[in-house]
Order: sequence, then C-alpha cells, then structure tokens
Amino acid sequence: DGTLNTGLTLRTICIQDGIAEVRAGATLLYDSNPNAEELETELKASAMIDAVIRDDNIDLPFSVKKNYKDNSYSNNNQHNDVPIVIKKKVLLVDHEDSFVHTLANYIRQLDTEVITCRSGNNFKNFLATQVDTGLFVPDLVVLSPGPGNPTDFNLKDTINQLINRKIPIFGVCLGLQGLIEYFNGELNILNYPMHGKSSTIKTYSNIETNSISIFNGLPNEFQIGRYHSLYANKLKFPSNELVILGETNDECIMAIQHKKYPIAAVQFHPESILTLPINGLLIIKN
Repeated sequence: DGTLNTGLTLRTICIQDGIAEVRAGATLLYDSNPNAEELETELKASAMIDAVIRDDNIDLPFSVKKNYKDNSYSNNNQHNDVPIVIKKKVLLVDHEDSFVHTLANYIRQLDTEVITCRSGNNFKNFLATQVDTGLFVPDLVVLSPGPGNPTDFNLKDTINQLINRKIPIFGVCLGLQGLIEYFNGELNILNYPMHGKSSTIKTYSNIETNSISIFNGLPNEFQIGRYHSLYANKLKFPSNELVILGETNDECIMAIQHKKYPIAAVQFHPESILTLPINGLLIIKN
C-alpha cells in the first residue's frame, strides 16, 4: 500500500537497552566482487570502533556558525541577554531511497532542523498543512535520490510547487534528473550502470549565477560516489536556464546550478562514504 519504509540506517547507531548496534553490510550488484563486498562490510563495521576511540577534536576546513537573533523581551524578562538560536529549516523530500536517513543526518550536522517527508500525497499534504500555514517554512527543500526515473515520482509537479512558493531547491541524484527534465533537458541511460562506483569530478569556477557555487571552497577535482544509470544528455542540456558546475573525465554531468534562482543539484551522492565526508558536508553547507 506504499507505506513500506525503504530507508536503511546506514552509518547510524541504534541504541536500545544500553546496547549500541551499527548495521554493516554490502550491496550485491550484477558486477559485485565477493571479496570486495566482504572488505566493504568490514570497513563499515570499523566505523563503530572508530567512533569510540577517535579524537573528537577534529578540525574541519570550515566552521559551522549558529545564527543568532536579537531578542526583544519585555523589561521584566530576566533572561533578556540570552540569544535565541535560529536554525535553518530544511524539508527533505524522500523518493523511497535507502540513503535518505544518511542524507538527513549530514544536513542535521550543519545545525539545521530537518523534516523528512515522503513524496506524493504526503508531500502535498505537508505543503497544505505545514508550509502554507506557516507552521514549517523551509529555507531549503532537498530532493532526495530514488529508484526509477523522475516521472515515477511526478517530480515536475513537486518542483513546480516549490518554485511557485519561491523555496530554494537542492537535488541529489534523482533530484538532479528531475530538475533537468523540468527545465526541458533530456535524460539518457548509461551504457554501464554506475552503482556504487567512484569517479573523479572536475568542477568549474567560471560560472555565471546569482548564487554562490555549491563547490565554493572545494578543490577543483575530488572523488565522488555514484549510484545511477540515468544521466543528463549534454547535447540537450537547457543552457538557457542552467549551468554545468562539474563533470566526470568522460564529460558526464555531475552538478548543475540555475543561472538566476537558488536551485542547484548533484548527480552523485554527497552523503556517500565514497565522497569524503568533509567534501560532502561542505557541498551541503554551501
């Protein structure tokens, strides 16, 4: 009936009755190598030990600052010198993807309030009861990865609803594909599926947009984790609306940004272990 929770607790600790457990497994694909899958499982299991024994004072190449709001308490309020922390609000639209909890966790690490909402009727209901009523007005909506293609989730309607409300958008994987189609671009199928594969992305700094690049502060080249078989056709790219921010060595589009509006997307997974967490977090921060 569509209520199955397809999310996995990847790189997440589940604590119950004083016992912490971490899921550690590998994904079996048509070209899986048994030895490599076993090593991947051991790598994921080692994260628990690393979390326990590592030094917590790890310096990131960027700082996450909290936004504060000047208070206007009444004169009889004895706590008028205490700042209120104003967190950014992010709505994560879930397209039945197993990475959604990991992606949400990355966003929360940047001191944001995140609500995850399943696409379709749940999303429409959330807009009507939470967004349009002012109960939860997101500073950003993230379009999650997902199986299939954008049409399966009616992403054109989702994007249209957000643009009409002037809400900034960040797409991941399927989210990028949905934006490509929304702006009249075209998708094609890769000759070889890139599921759980690592590639090098080349980023471009000489772009013309009204927003800061999502790759601001990142190196010109770095490794990314890919999980897709659809890709944006470069020959049919809607260059009148969007710009290409990054590509692989074989010129497969990996990142886009709108020329005018606060809309951007990546084809790869910034929350994947194949994309270094430092780089993935900085992309989401931008």
